[in-house]
Parts: sequence; C-alpha cells; structure tokens
Amino acid sequence: MTATDDDKVPLTVDVEADVRATKTSSAIEHARGFRPSDLVFLQASPLVTKGFRQGQLEHDDLLPIRDGDQSEMLASKMREAWNEQLRAGKSPTMWRALITVFGRHYLMIAVLAFGSGACKISSAIFLGQFISFLQTPDAPLARGVGFGAGLALAMLMFSILESHFMMHAYRIGIRARVAVTAFLYSHLLTLNGATLPPVGQTLNVISNDAQRLEDAAPFLIFTVLGPLETCIVVGITWIYMGWAAAAAFGTLIAMLLLVSTNVGRFKVARGNMVDARDRRIRLLSELIKSIEMIKLYAWESAFVRLVLDARQEEVAHLQKWYNLKGINTVFTWAVPGAMAVAGFFSWFFGIGTTFTTKGVFTSLLLFGAVRVNMSWRVPRSIELVADLRVSFQRIEEFLNLKATAAVTPLNQADKEANTVLAFNSAMFAWTPNQPVLRDVDLTIRAGQIVAVIGQVGSGKSSLLLAALGQLHANRTDAVRRVTDVAYTPQAAYVFPGTVEDNIVMASPVDADRLTRVVAVCQLTPDIARWDSGLQTRLGERGVKVSGGQRARLCLARALYHADATQARLVVLDDVFAALDAHVAATIFIELRDFFKASDAAVVIVTHHLHLVAQCDEVVYLHSGSVLAHGPLAQVVAVAAERDPHFAAVVAEFTGVGVHGVGDEKIDMIVKEGGAGLNGQSAGSSRPIDDDDEEEEDGGLIGGGEGEDWDEHAQQGFDAGMFWGFLKLSNGAALMTGALIMGVATFALQALADYKLSTWAAAPAEHQAEPQYWVPYLSLTAGIPLAAFLFTFGFFRVLMRSSAHLFEKMLHNVVRATPHFFQLNPSGRILNRMGKDMALADETLPDAFTECVRLWLYIFMIVIVVAIAVPWILLALAPVIFAFFLLRRRYVAANRPVRRLEALSRSPVYAHVVSSVEGIATVAALRRESAYAHQFFEAIDRNSRALLSYYTVERWLCLRIDGLACIVIGSTVGLMIGLKPQLGLTLAALAQMYVLNLVDATQYNVRKTAELELQLVAVERIMEYANAIPLEVEATSNEPVPDAWPDKGVVEFRDMTLRYPGADRAALRGITLATRPGEKIGIVGRTGAGKSSIINTLFRLAEPSQDGVHIDGVNISGIDLRDLRGRLAIIPQSLYLFHGSVRFNLDPFGQHSDQALWRALEAVELKDVVERYPAKLDDRPALSAGEGQLFQLARVLLRKSKVLILDECSSNIDVAKDRILQQTIRREFADCTILTIAHRIDTILDNDRVLVLDQGQVAEFDSPHNLLRDRNSMFYGLAAKSLGEEKLESLVREMRINE
Repeated sequence: MTATDDDKVPLTVDVEADVRATKTSSAIEHARGFRPSDLVFLQASPLVTKGFRQGQLEHDDLLPIRDGDQSEMLASKMREAWNEQLRAGKSPTMWRALITVFGRHYLMIAVLAFGSGACKISSAIFLGQFISFLQTPDAPLARGVGFGAGLALAMLMFSILESHFMMHAYRIGIRARVAVTAFLYSHLLTLNGATLPPVGQTLNVISNDAQRLEDAAPFLIFTVLGPLETCIVVGITWIYMGWAAAAAFGTLIAMLLLVSTNVGRFKVARGNMVDARDRRIRLLSELIKSIEMIKLYAWESAFVRLVLDARQEEVAHLQKWYNLKGINTVFTWAVPGAMAVAGFFSWFFGIGTTFTTKGVFTSLLLFGAVRVNMSWRVPRSIELVADLRVSFQRIEEFLNLKATAAVTPLNQADKEANTVLAFNSAMFAWTPNQPVLRDVDLTIRAGQIVAVIGQVGSGKSSLLLAALGQLHANRTDAVRRVTDVAYTPQAAYVFPGTVEDNIVMASPVDADRLTRVVAVCQLTPDIARWDSGLQTRLGERGVKVSGGQRARLCLARALYHADATQARLVVLDDVFAALDAHVAATIFIELRDFFKASDAAVVIVTHHLHLVAQCDEVVYLHSGSVLAHGPLAQVVAVAAERDPHFAAVVAEFTGVGVHGVGDEKIDMIVKEGGAGLNGQSAGSSRPIDDDDEEEEDGGLIGGGEGEDWDEHAQQGFDAGMFWGFLKLSNGAALMTGALIMGVATFALQALADYKLSTWAAAPAEHQAEPQYWVPYLSLTAGIPLAAFLFTFGFFRVLMRSSAHLFEKMLHNVVRATPHFFQLNPSGRILNRMGKDMALADETLPDAFTECVRLWLYIFMIVIVVAIAVPWILLALAPVIFAFFLLRRRYVAANRPVRRLEALSRSPVYAHVVSSVEGIATVAALRRESAYAHQFFEAIDRNSRALLSYYTVERWLCLRIDGLACIVIGSTVGLMIGLKPQLGLTLAALAQMYVLNLVDATQYNVRKTAELELQLVAVERIMEYANAIPLEVEATSNEPVPDAWPDKGVVEFRDMTLRYPGADRAALRGITLATRPGEKIGIVGRTGAGKSSIINTLFRLAEPSQDGVHIDGVNISGIDLRDLRGRLAIIPQSLYLFHGSVRFNLDPFGQHSDQALWRALEAVELKDVVERYPAKLDDRPALSAGEGQLFQLARVLLRKSKVLILDECSSNIDVAKDRILQQTIRREFADCTILTIAHRIDTILDNDRVLVLDQGQVAEFDSPHNLLRDRNSMFYGLAAKSLGEEKLESLVREMRINE
C-alpha cells in the first residue's frame, strides 16, 4: 500500500457493512414461505419422526430458519433504530428501538391473541346455553347438539389460535434477543481496551440481560389485551349479574393494583441479584483463566470463598425475588375465588337475584376467560417489565460506552514526510483523568525498525496500545497513522482453533504466504513434529503449546496480515520476551529480511538490548513520557542524565557509550550471535532446536492433539438425576408438605366449586341459608393459603438444591485436573456456571412448581368428570394412551433438539470471551467484520435449534389440544345421550372443568417443555458437579510436619510421568537428588521435559508412585494443598486479580501490613503502591514487568525452602532483572532453587545444572565441569545461546577463578 492509499479506507470499521460485503454463503438453510400444512405444524413431523426413531439428531436435521431470523439482518435493523434516535437528537432507549423494529409485527400477533380470547369468551356463552339445554327436559335435541358442537369448535379454534400466537411470540422473542445480542456484540467490537468492561460483566449483559427479551415476548402484549378483554367480559357478564359484575371485576382491578405495587420491589431485588451475579461471574472468569496459578499457589479455597460470598449474596436477593413471585402466585390463586365471592355475594345478597346454574357457570367461565390473563399473564408481565427495566438500563449503559481514543488518518504533510505514525502532544489513560502517558510527541517514519525501551512501568506497552487506539486520549487528533497495521500483543492471544486458524485469523488462506511467515517465525520444525501440522487444534489461550510457540504464532499472524495488507506499520509488543536468546536473534534477522523490500516501519518493545543495538532508531520512555527518540547513542546520552543506572546497563549490553558506537561493534554482535543477561542475542542463522517452554508429547502439553471435551456424551434426563438434584436440598419433609398442600389446594378448589354449584341448584327459598354459602366461603378462603404453602415450599426446596449444586460444582471445578481446563474453553465453563446456573436459579423453581400444579389440576379434572359421567372413562382411555404416545415421541425428538441448542449456545459465549480478551488484536488487524460474521453464524445456529425446539413443542401442544377437544366432544355427546340420568350439578361442574382442560394442557405442555429446558441445564451442571476428572487425593493419612520442608532436598527415584491421553511418557527414569540449599539450573531442547519437572513437583500431573520425595516425604501421599502451599514458584505468566494489592499478595490474610510493605520494598514496588490512593487496599495497576516483580513479592511472603523459577524475568528490563536476581540470591540464600532456564547465562552461577533430553537425564553436574567438555550437551546449548566467543571467554574466566 502506498502512502496515498491511506485516505481511501477509513480507520473505523463499519462492522455490519463489512459483513454484508464479505459474507460468503451461509451454512444456514433458509425456510420456504408459509404453507397450509404449517397451520398444524406439519413441518415438524419429519424431525419428530427422525428424533423418535434414531434418538439422536445432528444440526443439519433441524428445521431451517427464515430469512427474518438472521442475526446479521436483525442487528442491522437494531443499529438503524438506535442511530435514528441519535440523529433525532434523542437520548436513545432500548424500548423505542425495539418498538421500531418489532412493534408492527408484535401488534399483528395481537390479532391471534385477541382471537383466542374471543374463542374463550364464546365457549363460556356456549356452555351457558348448553347447561340451559340440560336443565330443560323438553329442549330440542338439535339445540343441544348445536351448542355442544359450538362449544367444541370454539375450543378447537382457541387451541389453534393460541398455539400460533405462542409460536409467533416465541419467534419475536428470539428475534428480539438475537437482535440485541448481535447489536451488543457489534458494538463491543467498536470499543477499545480502556472502555470495554471486564469479560464477566460483558458476558452477563450479552447472555442474561438480553435473555429477558425472549422471556417477556409471550407476556408483554397482555398488559393491553388483558384489560381490553376484561372490559368486554364485564359487558357480557353484566347481562347475567347486573351491577354485581362491577363488584367482581372491581375486586380483580383492586387486587391487580395491589400486586402492581411489587414492581418497584421486583426491580430492586432483580437489580441487586444481577449485580451480585456480575460479581460472581467476574470472579469465576478470573478463577478459570488463572486456574494454573491458583493451583500452583494452593489458593483455591480463597477464591472459592470469594465466589461463594458473591453467590450467597446473589441467592439472598434471589430468595427475595422469589418471595415476591410467591406473592404474585398467591394472587393468581386468590383472584378467581375473590371475584366469585364479591360477584356472587353482591348478586345474591345485594341485588337479591336468585341463583341459576346457567348464570353461575356462565359467569364462572367468563371470570375464567380473563382470569388467566389478568391474574397470571398481567402480573407476570409486570414482573418482566421490572426485570426489563434493570436489563435495559445495563444494556443501554453498555451501548453508551464509546471508545474515546482518537486515531485519525495521516495528513498531507505526514505523507510527504513518509510518516506512518505520529503522536500529537497527547495524554493517554486507561482510566479517564488518570494518565499513564503524558505529552507524547513522537513521529515514526516508514522503512525504520524502531525499538522502544525503558524501565519496568515506564509505559512502553501503553504507548503501543495508544497508537492502536486502545487507550483514552485527551484530544481528537491524538494519533495519526496509516490504516493497515500488524500487531502482536504482550500477552499472546491464541484462541481455540487450528494453528492455521490462529495465523490467518479468519482471512483468506494463501499457502505460499503462510509457509513463508511460518519459516520466518521458526515454526516449521514445530509444525513438522505435530501429526496434523497446520491443522493441529489448539486449546484456549494456547494452553496446549508452549509460551514461545504462542508468541511465535502471534508473530506469524502479524506478519501474515502485514504481507496480505501491505501494512506500513508493524507493532510488536515484547514478542521476544518468551523466546530463547538465539531464537530471538534468528527471528530478528529474518524480520529484517522480511521487511527489506517494503517501506513498513516496525516498532518493537523489547528488553533484548543486543537487538536494540541493531534497530534504526530508539524511543526512550521514563515515567510515562518520551524523553528521547533517535539513534541509540543519543538516547543513551539522554537516559544517562535521568536514570544513570539504566543507561549504564543499556550501554553495557548494546556496546554503546554515551559518545556512540561503531558499526564494527554491531557487526561483531550479529556475527557472534552473542547474548547477555536477559537473553540479549544478536543473531544466528542456525536451526532452532530449543524453545522457551516445555512442549510435551511432540509439542502438545498434556494429551493428544485435537482432543476436546465431549459434551455429546451426556445422557437423557432421568428421574434418578432429578431426584439427586432434589436431595441436595435436604428438604424431603418440606417437599412432602408442599406436595400435600398442592393436593389440598385443588381439593379445596373442587369442593368450593361443588358447594357453589349446589348453592345455585338449591331451591330459591333455601338459597339464603348458611349451610350453602358458609362452606363455600370457608373453602374459598383456604385456597390461597394452601397455594402459598405449596408454592413457597417448592420454591424453597429448589432454591436450596440450586444453591448446593452450584457449591458442589464450584468445588469440583477447582479440583479438576489441569488437563480438563486445557480441553475446555473458559466460555464453555462460564456457560455452565453462568447461563445454565441462571436457568436453574430463575426458571426451574417456577417451571417445576407450575408443572406439579398443572398435573394435579388435570388429575382433578379427570376425577370430577369421571364422577359426573363415568362413561367418559371409555373415551378417556384411548385419549390418555394417545397422549402418552405423542408425548413419548415429543420427548424423544425434543430432548436432542434441546441438547443441540445447549451445545450451540456454548460457542456463542466462548466467542464473546475470546473477542473481549483479544480486542486489541482484532481491532489492529481489522478483523471486526470477520469476527462479527463468525458470531452471527454461531448465534444463527443457536436460533435454528431454539426455533426447532419451540416448533416441535407447538406440534405437540396442538395435538394434545386436539385430544382435549375430543374429550370435550365426547363429554358433550355423553351428556346429551345420558341427559335424563345426569346429576345436573356435577354435570355442569364437569363440563366447566372439561373446557378448562384445553387451557390446562396448553399451559402444561409449555411448562413441561420449559422444565425440560431447565433440566438439561441441571444435567449439564450435574456433569460438572459429578463427572469431571479430579486431581488425585493424598494416598497417605499421615500429617505433614509443620516445618516441612526444612532442608529443601528434592529427590527423584526412577520417576516417570505420563500425561493423560499421551502415547508416551514425558519423563522416564529420572533419578537424582539435590543438596540442601542447592541452586539447580534445568535446561534442555524442545520436548526435553523441563516444564514437566514443575508439573511433577506440584502434581499438576501425577508422577509415578514413590517417584518424588522432598525432605524424605513422598509427595504423592501429601494433600495437594499441603504440598503446593509449602513450595514456592514464580511462573512465567503474569497473574493479577481484580482485588486489592493486599488480596493479590495475601488472599488468606495471614501477613501483617508491615510484612506486605517489606515484600514490596524488596522488589522495589513500594513507591509504586504508595502512590495509590488506597495504598494496599487499592487495585494494582502494574505493567507486565512490574507484575513479574509483584509475583516475586508473593514468593517472599511464603518463605519456602524450595523455590522454582520459570523464566520469571522475561518482561523485565536488564536493570530490573539484576535487582530481581540479587533479591532472589539474598532472600533465598539458604533455599533450594530450581530454575527452568531458557537463557543459559542466568544459571552459570548455579551449583549444578540438570540437562534433560527426551524426558531423561542426559547430564547433571556443575556448570564448570560441563563446560569443560566441549562435547557435552550443555556446552552445545550454551554455545548456541551465548555464542562461541563469549562462551570461551566465560570458560577462561572460570579456569582463572578456580
């Protein structure tokens, strides 16, 4: 790309426009238009048949989605509606945007809901006329047949209209959720690292808050339709009851107004609950991503305590929320009785009208016609409105986040000066008004390699991220740069997928380009060792490959995109930190050749100072300011004035004095391939044989390549699993009592209705007698009390089970083997512990309680009808048989559909997690559109499964409603035929209940399906609570002495180590012993077994029994917390948690403030922490280098006799590295130290060196003795790392010092 090309492409990316421009043919099959057969959901029949016959379904078997269901289109509409509000000068709200996009369609389905309500009202009128026919002995038969047929037809039409209303409501709900979710994700891609919320909070907004829309869609419309239907029914009822109808419906309205006062309480309870859940998800996200470090430090219990504290707070607010739901449920039960008492008592005692069976049952059915809407759907919609207000507030806050970084294209003067990057005297900050970079005025020109140097915490990485627009800026033109940029982050960003996927990152594959960048990054030998080569699958964050391989994969990605886009700016943030000296030197030389033909500028942050000497220009940062920019000698001169110690170290390792350096010195460095402290190597063209970190089993740590956790292995729901879930509550007595109250509720309901019917059938002169109305009043008053105890009991039992299940799952997850975390992306684990847990928490208690209630209600209907018309049992037998046959087919088909939905949900959330973690890379490489396309495809797959699920549910609902209509028709026919023999009271009651059967079966199928959904979530959680691989417990019950280890003698006795899934041992026959306080360096080529030594000592992988002893104690017999808590390690990776400095140093609170300050002072971080407003109680804001020093402070507090160092200074400048090494020598002088050495020079002063080769001990002797033998493996490694000339110089010094 030429300089003049940069003004052709904007720096900001229109995600959806790019997706539309680049989108290839989707894997989603799109549905054809509506067909008459869809009226009865025949489109679902092949899916049901296949699921029933095969028991398993694949995603391709699912029903196709419609074009209107596509997430890309929905997100575009949502964005347009949101932006339209902005253009109109309004503060945008989610309500207005949703009404704009879905309002018209939602009003259209109101016709279906209104039609189903009209059919319900018609059925009440037909029933009244049919009862009148039964009461009139000489009534014409045709009249009875006509009204009976009208009754059955009205209910059939009701079931058809209700099913289609629910299906359309589900579809709109799914579309609304998808639209908001896709819009949120698209907006996420426009944010920068300084603006984007933590991954847990982001995931909660995208998953749980957006889910409220899907939940609310079937209910919100009844906030209008409910009152409208009520007004119509009041008018009809007035015909029968006169002004008594006003008393009945006035009672309903009064009770509705009373329960509506809960809206504010619902909002508060839900807001508090969601805030607590945010905190829990954030803590879980940190725990899962840092699980290796947490295990190494034996900090599991501290984090479990934090998560459980957040969970306890969440459950407390959830319990308040359910108490409010319980009140609404009692309202639902109380409304029919209250309306009947108010209406009938006013009718009889107020107006003085004599009761008639026709009037009473017609009125009851009319009450029932609005009861479902007004006593259940309207209160439920009130709950959901309160939930939505909280969710919308959080969604709007997210959408109102704006990236305040100002990156603009180059101006004409820049282009004429061949500038590719310019900072315009700007300040940059991670948090507004807290700048980390001040008055940055810097220009980078094309064709230069520019090194950025400075002490730890000086702002080097922040400078690069500011250039990429990832920080807040104080002005709109803070940064000007070219459009196309290549970038590698300091913390390697590797996502689940193949090696090729990670390099090309959703861009077209060019085989030649790919081969070239793989060679430049020295990945060719690694890829050749992997059985699947470039198609080798990597775990999340590259956990299956070494740190050096992760870094080189990121570099390969940057080079691939630099070459593909002809990027004129390449930004490499400490990419060499994780590499061995000679690897870094070789890659640096290859980089120069790679960019020789282009005019790209390469900006490198590095602590490899010999590489700095080969750069064209150097930028020197000090305390967030650029103090010098130019040739190295000039920069060193400036640095000498501000930081003489740092300048001296730079001069020493670059060969530059303050007066300059000769070219001959740089040439000598390049030819020698020499290296100094911190792996400063200048170059080598020899093949790469060793790497920075262990790669077990051919480069894949812990198991064969391509392994994945098999979620398909789950079995279908069974009663044993659910019973196990219920038993977690330890509430058998409470559950039994609740079930008894449920039976009592319906018994009281049936008896009250029977008493009412006998009251209506009594002679007029006796109707005022108390024996008729007192029992009815008493029984009616008992219904809400029994219902409350029933509801409260089940809610409490299920909430206890859910709380205990989460605790059990959490304890299991933290005890899971490291291999489990290598195979499972954090998004998948968070899906179980977040989304699935939310389903178990919020909807399972309600769904289960309603299912129990509905089955009891249906059972009561069957009993009453059988008593009234015993012959109906002849019709019921085949209907019941057909019902269970249909349900069997439905369950067999819908269970795998639901499982496919759950499986398709995990990639959606995993993609969100990956995007948040890699936002700087995604934005720098301009892969937003590709990432959005991947997200849209993932969410479309999920929509396809969910819509298939609901379609199959409607398929069953309609058929079961048809069976209910058969029962209604059979009952009508039998009543007409047996009219002279019928008891009118029971017959009328039975017919009323039969009409309610359609409503009950519709709702029961829906709630049963919802329960199936929750139980799949419970099943998935139970899998994590019971069936994941756990770390091996102690094999001995003998307690470990308090002072153990007191000597630090580490002994390996013919030790062998084999990783799970590996076909060969990583370590074989290791036999050696250290001396007390001895310093041991461990070296070896790639795959030699270096990191396996760490895994063995900390039992991250289990060694052979009796294979490792420390101070004479077999570590296999020790509790893991005891073992890991008595050892100390400084790992290569940096881990800082969201909590305070105090928590990050001492999560158990075992040390005094004085001890914490001493530890910080020892690593020269005391001054940094003292600048925080809250000192030790403030959250640490540290650079990568400061973070590594911080990890040393953690170790200082442990005072262990055994310390393991795993390249703990890779992100530290040379000056700080010397301080760190001096601190280690001083503070751990009498400790045994095992150093996994990636740089030979760091272990030359060790007592002995262990050389590993192919998992076995190759050499074990003092460095002096090993270097005397030019044929030794250690000598070869040292020569490759240090260079022959420098190595020989060191050997001569050793001989002189003997």
